[in-house]
Amino acid sequence: MRNRDLRPAAKANPTIQQAFERFQKYNRLKNLSQGSLDFYAAKGRSFFRFLGDTEQPIHTITEETVEDYIFYMKDQQLHDTTINTNLRMVRAFLYWCMEKGYLEKYPIRLVRADDPIKEPYTTDELQKLLKEPDCKTCSFAEYRNWVIVNFLLGTGCRASTLLNLQIGDLDLSAGTVFFRHMKARNQQIVPLSKALVRIMEEYLEHRSGDPTACKTVHHRSCWRGLQELAWDRGA
Repeated sequence: MRNRDLRPAAKANPTIQQAFERFQKYNRLKNLSQGSLDFYAAKGRSFFRFLGDTEQPIHTITEETVEDYIFYMKDQQLHDTTINTNLRMVRAFLYWCMEKGYLEKYPIRLVRADDPIKEPYTTDELQKLLKEPDCKTCSFAEYRNWVIVNFLLGTGCRASTLLNLQIGDLDLSAGTVFFRHMKARNQQIVPLSKALVRIMEEYLEHRSGDPTACKTVHHRSCWRGLQELAWDRGA
């Protein structure tokens, strides 16, 4: 009887696009959050724009390719922190390709970046952010931004956690909020101060929200409000 050849067959080298699709499939199997998947997709698009042709074999990406990408980003006058953010995706993707045998192994190092000192809010800025607006004369956007600042300050949650908050997650009678969407994919119940409970009760009343309904807490323009706060510290 003819003996079977049990040696593994040589792996066909996929294209860059095929390799990235397999990488994202692997990430979904790892149960990464949608935010992480979106991060890889967005940073992948930036890398692929630099490469130009994603139908070429994945093994055409060499250590020199990565170095050229760094110089390309520097020519675009990107900050070193932004360059490293893009490189983290490239490194995760290419290291996975190396583990799969698609690429020869080579190191991918981040650039040396200065760690800037974050300027804290001044007393005057904090007073502007925390001063309660007059609901009879201010716009809804101004009032909404004030509620956002108080909620972020009172709970310490991330912007993405706030944006995924449901009215049903608030238990104002018990003074707690249930965070179901967090970066580490865990869930958490956080106590609310009496002052924040009062603010949230008034906010739900002003936005015509039903506290018993399972709708989003934020107004549909809430994300724009978070961006406004990031762009204009004096708002």
